[in-house]
Amino acid sequence: MLLVPRDGGPVRTVEADPWFQWHFAGAYDDGDDIFFDLVRFRSWTVMHEAISSLSHLTDPSCFPVGRLWRYRVGASGTVEAHQLHGLPLEWPTIDPRRSTTAHRNVYGAAGGDATAGVAFSAVARYDTERGEADLHDYGPGHLVGEPLFVPRDRGRLDEQGWLIAYETDLAPGNTNIVVFDAESVADGPVCTLPVPESLGYTFHGQWIHS
Repeated sequence: MLLVPRDGGPVRTVEADPWFQWHFAGAYDDGDDIFFDLVRFRSWTVMHEAISSLSHLTDPSCFPVGRLWRYRVGASGTVEAHQLHGLPLEWPTIDPRRSTTAHRNVYGAAGGDATAGVAFSAVARYDTERGEADLHDYGPGHLVGEPLFVPRDRGRLDEQGWLIAYETDLAPGNTNIVVFDAESVADGPVCTLPVPESLGYTFHGQWIHS
């Protein structure tokens, strides 16, 4: 790992056991140690075989499982890592206002209790303090994209807000924009907006206040 000081200075190199990832969820420091959350896969080889065709995204038996992990890099260069939750996850996000600061919730697209592979059919919130998952699963034949957190009140730094994501029903090819209460994801969407045409499977997005 390369640690680049924000105020300049030499780059530090810290060695750790190998892993593979696509995405970070967030990172911060407490003045001494650096913390970062990411979705970890066992190896690049496993991932490379799975994504040789993106059609594997819809086949739970082919796509490897990534899970949410937290890493801690100590001031002396020590590295600690542990799994935050056992459910499969990808496209992790946090409240963007908490970027580079401590965060409690990580949002993402999730699957069921798969061990060999997973299709991302659920919108999920992971509570990193309690180790709990709050999710709504659309079930087989559906895919959801990266959920984005939208604060209910931009002036209040709390957990109240909405999650916005794309959901695709693969059989007819219909795409919906779905909106969830970010604190009650398991209750299902509070709003479903049909998109006039199929958007296919999307990876990343951004919410911009008007």
